[in-house]
Amino acid sequence: MTFPLASQDKQVIALDANFSTTRLVTREKPVIVNDPLSKVQSVLFLPPNPERKREGGLRTKGYFKRSYDEASALSDNSPLPLVTIITVVFNGEKYLQQTIQSVINQTYDNVEYIVIDGGSTDSTVDIIRKYEDRIDYWVSEPDGGLYPAINKGITLCMGRLVGIIHAGDNYTSQAITEAVEAYLKETSAGILIGNCKCLFQDNSNWCIRVGNLGPLPYKTLPHPSTFVALQIYKEWGTFEASLFKIASDYEFFCRCFDKSVKFIHINKPIAIMAQPGISSNYYMTAKEELMVRLRYLPKLLAIITFLHSCLTITGHKVLEYLGLWYLIEAKRHGSIR
Repeated sequence: MTFPLASQDKQVIALDANFSTTRLVTREKPVIVNDPLSKVQSVLFLPPNPERKREGGLRTKGYFKRSYDEASALSDNSPLPLVTIITVVFNGEKYLQQTIQSVINQTYDNVEYIVIDGGSTDSTVDIIRKYEDRIDYWVSEPDGGLYPAINKGITLCMGRLVGIIHAGDNYTSQAITEAVEAYLKETSAGILIGNCKCLFQDNSNWCIRVGNLGPLPYKTLPHPSTFVALQIYKEWGTFEASLFKIASDYEFFCRCFDKSVKFIHINKPIAIMAQPGISSNYYMTAKEELMVRLRYLPKLLAIITFLHSCLTITGHKVLEYLGLWYLIEAKRHGSIR
């Protein structure tokens, strides 16, 4: 699904046909009109920050992106919705370059790329600068951690669909094409989730996490293979960063499910989760997943599904007892009645 550029719009420019993020740009600066009731207020650039180390990218050079509908003069008049990808990183020099390459080498032609660095002290910023002519906007500054950084990235999105891929995770080359094709068939979909190939630490063994909705909120879903309509963030909010350090994406899925957002399953592996992050801390993961289940499920059902999840993740009963301990502690502190 590639679309050769053939436009009569003089504002449309192909900077470099080799990369998904530079095949289709415009000098026309977007006019942003935010609904004051929206839970996300969109911006082209982040406000000044005295702690900011650096920022850059195509936007800072006057190049922007937008979606194209069937009325455009592009290609065969097929719609080309803009897809924004966000990568959040901190001291990720070991894995970041591969992640960036998996985004800019997509087959889809209309990709916007946002990189949010938390003020890295290694060579992460050097890697970002190496690719900054293929990145729409990037910033390096201290932030409050993973989810505050993602939320900051969401405010910068101009795309109709938003994907989040962390440093160390990668897309298959057709990932965005698959997501867009599924979206165009079902434009009422709010969340599209593909399958995710999960590699273990030695990268020699792997498993597939299926992205079908299943019995949410009983199960978790793979976040690297997820694409969310920007309108869903605006309507139902972003990631809850104050309470969750690991499971905020799970809480977000459950929140959307609770609000009857339409989920679509793409039954193909479209992302690769190559390196375990903070979610490999099963102790903290167990605690936060229990908190989410207690929010969206009846108490007894939350307990049962939580214990089953613990056993499924580890294959060992240690987390079953850990779960019981959390239940006792939650009750003692008044979280459970």
